[in-house]
Amino acid sequence: NLLDEIQKLFSGLSDAECYKKINEKSWSAIQVIVHLNITANGYLNFILKKFSDDKKLPRGKVSEIKFTLMGKILKMFGPEGKIRIKAPAVLRPVTENPDRVATLNEFYSIQNEIISLIQKCEIENINVNRIKIPSPVSTIIKVNLGEFFVFTLGHERRHLNQVKRILQSLSD
Repeated sequence: NLLDEIQKLFSGLSDAECYKKINEKSWSAIQVIVHLNITANGYLNFILKKFSDDKKLPRGKVSEIKFTLMGKILKMFGPEGKIRIKAPAVLRPVTENPDRVATLNEFYSIQNEIISLIQKCEIENINVNRIKIPSPVSTIIKVNLGEFFVFTLGHERRHLNQVKRILQSLSD
């Protein structure tokens, strides 16, 4: 699972290894995690507002996630996606050497929040196709909650691979 993989990758690393970059323009391994935290938190702020009034959540069993055009575009940014673009400024890490422990603790906390939301949706038959979530980049861009779950997993997998490449470069 993703949490175990991240924990294994970062355990035993020195701060210097966490902050090492492949080149001047790239991110360090810990900055990749900061980016994931910023992105997920941006969406979670909107999601938690939607979930603040349980009675207003749409119900109904969902047999499959319905992908909107935006959701299909976001899927291209997953682990097998061919599209690579620079992260929008609002989703980029701003600190060169963020606190490793705090960053990883925040990551684990966010992941547990997302897992809880998925479980709640399954247990309470919340229709994830009918809950629209704006992007932290622009509120004009919207995806449904199911798309967010799929996108987040793919996005995190993609960046997990990036962390592996960064850490591999340290041993080369």
